[in-house]
Amino acid sequence: MEQNIVNKQIHLVILGQDASILDESSESAYRTSVYAESFAGISVYIFAKKIPKKVSTYKNVFVFGFSTLAQSLLAFIQIYKDIQLLKKKGVDVLVSTQDAFEIGLIGLIISRLSGLLLHVQIHADISSKYMQHESVRAYIQYHLSRFVLRRADKIRVVSRRIELFCIQKLR
Repeated sequence: MEQNIVNKQIHLVILGQDASILDESSESAYRTSVYAESFAGISVYIFAKKIPKKVSTYKNVFVFGFSTLAQSLLAFIQIYKDIQLLKKKGVDVLVSTQDAFEIGLIGLIISRLSGLLLHVQIHADISSKYMQHESVRAYIQYHLSRFVLRRADKIRVVSRRIELFCIQKLR
């Protein structure tokens, strides 16, 4: 069971693919703004092909969208610089990714380069046979998720089945 922690000293950096968060009137943006009340601030970096706009700000949430591979490479540099700036100001930073695949790998690299903890959320059933055998991409994602999850500092799962998989296969 996850414990809710309120810490106004931590700035949360979220990496994800849900482009709807760029729309301040979306359900995703609402949930994030409520979640942001527990933190000093939240910076969200979205990697998606179709994004409604590139930047959005509401309450203490700052959202940045990147829609091309070139932008994504520049995003890596921007995220790293943003984190370093926060650390220079004395702010504690936590990196959280919304998947354990490509975004998880980016989060892992950034967290290790910055000396930060990595929190990974798992929303897909990585224990399914589909993830292991259905396609080349799914096969790569399956093994990538195992690599990332073994190195994550904290993992959040959405089902008991995924939790059992993590306990049994990732030790």
